[in-house]
Amino acid sequence: MIEIDTSKFDLPETHEPYTDKYFLRSNQVLKGEGMNPNVKMQIFIRRGPGRVFGIEEAIAILDKYSNIRNSGRILALPEGSEYKPGEVVMQIEAPIQEIIELETMYLSAMSGKTSEAAGLRLDLQSITENAKKVAAAAEGRPVVYFGARHWHWSRDAEISKAAYDGGIKNCSTDVGAAAYGKVGLGTTPHVLMLMFGAKYGTQRGSVEAAKAFDKHVDKSVPRIMLIDTFNRELADAKLVLEELGGKIDGFRLDTCGENIGEGGTKNNGMQYETGNGVTIELVKNFYQQLKSMGYVNKQIVLSSGFADAKKVAAFSAAEKKLGHRLFDSLGVGGLYKAIETKADIVEVDGRRISKAGRFFRPIDRLEEVVLK
Repeated sequence: MIEIDTSKFDLPETHEPYTDKYFLRSNQVLKGEGMNPNVKMQIFIRRGPGRVFGIEEAIAILDKYSNIRNSGRILALPEGSEYKPGEVVMQIEAPIQEIIELETMYLSAMSGKTSEAAGLRLDLQSITENAKKVAAAAEGRPVVYFGARHWHWSRDAEISKAAYDGGIKNCSTDVGAAAYGKVGLGTTPHVLMLMFGAKYGTQRGSVEAAKAFDKHVDKSVPRIMLIDTFNRELADAKLVLEELGGKIDGFRLDTCGENIGEGGTKNNGMQYETGNGVTIELVKNFYQQLKSMGYVNKQIVLSSGFADAKKVAAFSAAEKKLGHRLFDSLGVGGLYKAIETKADIVEVDGRRISKAGRFFRPIDRLEEVVLK
């Protein structure tokens, strides 16, 4: 059992400026639909082994901005514990509306403090230089910074400003965007798709989420639908277009490194071309489907690994060979080195469900958290 005095942390009055905009909009959709199932969220770190820090602050964030003290449960490793790569370091059990808006902030506390404890430091000039390289490789198309969760929330504004100075057009949080006179951007994350997948089945989850988003979110917000949650990138995009058509502005592909995109092939040895994640092959096939359905005008937004200027340049070069575009904009996170904590829904109302390629992980070492 771990006892934590959450009052020792000096947290801002509200979490919203530090939250990825797509979580705020997702909660708006869930509230509009009256959906508030109990979920299990597992937090893990791919990179390791190491020692995890920021757990107590993450729990304080959950305590301050939600009712988890009365309506949920937290299991965790003690602050500073050793962990193995991929090991769950914390599990949150709560109604989804209580915690969906807090993911950015609690992950940022853990990522930032774990990274600093491992000797990593932010270099704002290096962030600007990396952003310049990515923006140049994108050849004039907008690049948005999505990495708020990768370092402590208190540094988000200056990181976003450094990225903006390098040519990044905007970011996903209001506190970051305010550093250059804008507001944050974002539409749909995996968690929203999972809530609808749990209710309607994974074959209907993406299209039902798209319908609900279009119903409840202000029409001024572009309808860019995340489409890789269930590893049905082509099938789900086809279904969304068949049922919503002109109401959708485009799609975001964020296929994780555990998966080969739908219709794709194993790595052929040519970097970025085939294999796992968002590849040239996947996006080429996606574009061809849009074209065959008469929706070639829909936007294609790519994320997952695109803070690598070499990857962006490879996609830009492939476009010239193929004779058509592969992306209209990019979302990037890793403009700097960090030990990133990640969060996955693994259960909804007692039923196992998760993003394709992710899974429920053992929690044998976690201890019950008691809030003082």
